[in-house]
Amino acid sequence: MVPMSKKSTPEQTGDAETKKALRIGHADLPDDLYSSGSQGVAVWDHEQNLVCWSHECVEFWYKPEAILQPGMPMIDLLRHIAKKGGLGDGDAATLAQTELDRVRQAGPESEDDFRMLGGRLIHVQRNALAGGGHASTYTDITDRQRAVDELKEQLENFQQAERMGNVGHWLWDKVDDRLISCSEEYARIFGITVKDCIEATDSFKLDVGWVHPEDQDRYANTVMGEPGFDIEYRIVTCDGDICHVRGFGEPVFDDNGVVICTRGTLQDISRYRIAEDALAVSEAHYQEIFDEAPATLCVEDWSPIKQMVDQLADDGVTDFAAYIAAHRDWAVDAYNAATVLQTSKASLKLYGAANTIEYKEITQGDSILPEEIDAFIEVLLGLIKGIWTFDLEMMDKNVAGSKFLARTRGIIPPSYRHDWSRLIYSMEDITEKNASKQALRMAKEEAEAANRAKSEFLAHMSHELRTPLNAITGFVQMMMNETFGPLGGPKYREYAGDIYDSGLHLLSLINDILDLSKVEAGEIDVSQTEFPLRRTITECITLVSAQDMNQMGRIHVEPSDNDINLYADIRIFRQVLLNLLSNASKFTPADGKIVISYNKNADDSVAIRIADTGVGIALDDMAKVLEPFGQARQSISTTHEGTGLGLPLSHKLMRLHGGSLALESEIGVGTTVTIVFPSQD
Repeated sequence: MVPMSKKSTPEQTGDAETKKALRIGHADLPDDLYSSGSQGVAVWDHEQNLVCWSHECVEFWYKPEAILQPGMPMIDLLRHIAKKGGLGDGDAATLAQTELDRVRQAGPESEDDFRMLGGRLIHVQRNALAGGGHASTYTDITDRQRAVDELKEQLENFQQAERMGNVGHWLWDKVDDRLISCSEEYARIFGITVKDCIEATDSFKLDVGWVHPEDQDRYANTVMGEPGFDIEYRIVTCDGDICHVRGFGEPVFDDNGVVICTRGTLQDISRYRIAEDALAVSEAHYQEIFDEAPATLCVEDWSPIKQMVDQLADDGVTDFAAYIAAHRDWAVDAYNAATVLQTSKASLKLYGAANTIEYKEITQGDSILPEEIDAFIEVLLGLIKGIWTFDLEMMDKNVAGSKFLARTRGIIPPSYRHDWSRLIYSMEDITEKNASKQALRMAKEEAEAANRAKSEFLAHMSHELRTPLNAITGFVQMMMNETFGPLGGPKYREYAGDIYDSGLHLLSLINDILDLSKVEAGEIDVSQTEFPLRRTITECITLVSAQDMNQMGRIHVEPSDNDINLYADIRIFRQVLLNLLSNASKFTPADGKIVISYNKNADDSVAIRIADTGVGIALDDMAKVLEPFGQARQSISTTHEGTGLGLPLSHKLMRLHGGSLALESEIGVGTTVTIVFPSQD
């Protein structure tokens, strides 16, 4: 080898001069060395001494300008590179010797890569020269390697995506009718290797039987006849397993528009099909359970209502309760915007509907009840506030138009609370249950009222019974002790009268109680006779006046042109009339009056009226005074003697007789009692 002079040092010349110098320095260098696109070229002799180099090498060698010269041993250059950090961390001399030993061991025909500080990747290609030594070409492959790495990563990602999606790709030569290439995932679906796929081209023809027998005709018509297709079918793998696949293919054309090949994908959808079948079975079971559930179930889509609410919010509405109260027509439109998705048979039966369509016609439209809208608004305002469950009672109606009271309980499940697309609710007809509840409550209230009335009655009767008994025992004791002298004096005759009156009063109290008990036990017989009404009324007035002289002149009978004979039980008539007159007398002041009138009605029934100008009865007490022990508040007073059984006993006696007793009264004005005896017929 001829050493180069300093005058012709390569780094001091241009590219053309560098190549010329290299040729002069080593004439047997191949021509393609200069046209290979290399970024740097250096020649070494057989003793690993530098012969010549291009100026691009200087940068790769970490700029050794101060020591660089022809004949320079490689170890010196390596020490320089090691000191610059180009061979890694450690002692520079050791690193340089290790690298030199590696190059010698690799030989003149070798290649390797090294990464410079800063990340640049350099590829070194060594070529042996005929005259001895070797030429090294240095190529910066940083960008190329990055592209290769990216391509490799993309390929790995693509292959991973294929594996994850159970999708394989393939390319089919339409001219030679053979498989050109396929991916590993494609071959795996069939249970063979890629090599087997390529070599066993005929295995993919229809007549071999990869396609399931039941799908072969459809496959042939779709895949074999057209270059482009999208089809689901089944294949029988090498192991005999049935695999559901989806094949997709598209044609590739040449410049003349002729199909030269078909490329596409094959996806194993077995697990999806199994999942779909399982889901279908599950949905069928769910639908059966839903349809046959004894409870009334319904599923609705309220997403249109959610959109209407969102629109109001966008328009600036914040007080939804106030807005809906002022725009009830908006609430009606929102109510009708819901879509009925499912109804159980029990729901249809409740409404008398034949199907879901008829159910919706009943529960929506122009015929909805105001109570339904009220309930809807209550639920809607709750949903707006994030209250996802509801339990309320509302009035509804069925196909026949009959109203019923329904208890409705519902929820929007968590998965649908973002758009309200599923609202599930149940309904229960509680009309009878509510009526029973109301009846039970009323019965309870009546029982409590009766119990209170009996307590009040007993308290009152303790006074009523004690008063005449005290009088009787007191007067008798005075007579026994002859307090006012020997018996026979005028004072004792007065006491005897008081004793008699008290005894009669006590007997009257006891008779009222006993008579009421007999009536309620059905032990009083009605024996009807005909008697003159006017005369009997007069007799009763005389009896009442005889008991209380203050009544003389207060009780009047209005004149009547007709002399009426009454066909009734005279004992019952007298007892009722005496009770009514006695009652009127007790509650009518001394300056008041009591008027009796009577007439025969068109149906031959006879009506007798007893009208007084007494204290009257409050409207709330009208029903109470007709019940046993149910005196009006004004009558529960020790200033008025009696059991309070007069009106209830008279009422029951009239009903026992087949007649009636009616009250008309006004506080401070008076009371009119009308009794009606039925006709003789």
